[in-house]
Amino acid sequence: MPPSALTLFRVVERWQDQLRDPGGPGGGRWVKELGALADDDLLDLFVKLLRTDDPDADDLTEVGAELDRRERATMDKSQRERRLDELVAKGKDFRAAYAEAHDLSDDDLNRQDLSAELDARRQKGQTREQVARQMFHETTMLSMLRAEAWTGGNLLNRAAMAENARRARRNEVQIHPLDLFSGPAPRARKWAADELKQYWAEVEPRVTYAEFRVKALGRPSDRRAAARVKRANDRDYGL
Repeated sequence: MPPSALTLFRVVERWQDQLRDPGGPGGGRWVKELGALADDDLLDLFVKLLRTDDPDADDLTEVGAELDRRERATMDKSQRERRLDELVAKGKDFRAAYAEAHDLSDDDLNRQDLSAELDARRQKGQTREQVARQMFHETTMLSMLRAEAWTGGNLLNRAAMAENARRARRNEVQIHPLDLFSGPAPRARKWAADELKQYWAEVEPRVTYAEFRVKALGRPSDRRAAARVKRANDRDYGL
């Protein structure tokens, strides 16, 4: 539950001497919680600080800066909404109008859509990571089916088929085309048919789970992981 203005004000009173010292026992502690306050509570806190006998200038600056930030954000939102209404009124498609009004690219919109779908599908007790993995499996399966239709069923090269025949004789796990869509890039290069490589290059890029996770979850750790995969797979198709 977000802290109330009264709670934060009491924290200010208690840790007044340490607020200017980030290393102190209470230094900066309450300031980090300002973003959780409702607008009215934030304003109430600002008024309470003003009414103290000796208000701390740093405290007032922090709270005032948060109030200013919210006011600018509200003004910016209103301007974007007016721009969106204007574009739609002129007959522009809503999705395209929304992108233009909010300075978003198609990739930005796709990421927003994917993240919204993930949250909508998330069941009680599920983590976002678990839902992302489920969605990636479904996306990869559909991608393989589209590639199968486009290539006329030519997904594995001759070497892969020969390897599968050898594994079948030994009752070993065979190479499945789906593994090429989500597994390591070297494996995909080794076993994919030329038609499949062409599909990845010209029609639908091969997407790793690390990249999908960036779009679905968007955490800094996901972006770093995707960057590492991309560097390692710099010859990967469509990446």
